[in-house]
Amino acid sequence: MEQLDVKKLGKLALALFALIFAVSYLLGGLTHVNPGETTILIKNFGSGSGMQKRVLDTGTHWVEPFLYDVATYDTRLRQYPLEDTEASTQDGQPILVDVSLEIGLVQAQVPNLHQQVGTGWYEQVVRPG
Repeated sequence: MEQLDVKKLGKLALALFALIFAVSYLLGGLTHVNPGETTILIKNFGSGSGMQKRVLDTGTHWVEPFLYDVATYDTRLRQYPLEDTEASTQDGQPILVDVSLEIGLVQAQVPNLHQQVGTGWYEQVVRPG
């Protein structure tokens, strides 16, 4: 009789493990893209590995968790302040100019940016070392 209980307990433990794995797998693949963001799919291995041409638009998507990674880019206009610059007026008076850039990514060009520069695009392109 005890042997039967051990078998049932083993089957129950296996079923519980399978349920936890399935739920973790399904929830682990959920990716949410906020408004003003673009997400790129990157296939980790297999045929066609690397960056995919398809991007994920705003909303919740399910992405195969072991097969794909994602890279998310903010496409909204943002202001990036730069260092204050000293300049002179036409009559030679010194002035201090507060300079800032307003930058936004074009959604259709984000895959090219990712492929050529990567996620650290601001540090590499706008404010290189």
